[in-house]
Amino acid sequence: MLRRALVRGLKRRYSVNERDDAEVALTEIANGQRYDAIICDLTLGGMSGKQFILALDRILPEQAARALILTGVARSNVDDDLLAIIGTRFVEKPATLSEIEIVLGEILCTHARAA
Repeated sequence: MLRRALVRGLKRRYSVNERDDAEVALTEIANGQRYDAIICDLTLGGMSGKQFILALDRILPEQAARALILTGVARSNVDDDLLAIIGTRFVEKPATLSEIEIVLGEILCTHARAA
């Protein structure tokens, strides 16, 4: 699914903040921005998705716990340290909007109970 189509589909039900740069997103989160869920690809320009998630887990593990990986990389090719953080919040491309929303729903439901 192309990013633009994903954002358009998600905006029908959710408030979406889109970032082109993982370092910018990480800085915003470090400075107080909070998200109910974070969608990240592993293959990003600049800081990789793996670097982003690992850094996020170091500074704000509660935000890393809200991250889902949406990527064309097979789960079997992802490092164990990243999988330890992400757990089941991993969606391989190509994915439908419905498949992504199922995982988002799990994240939102889990953290609504914890709040």
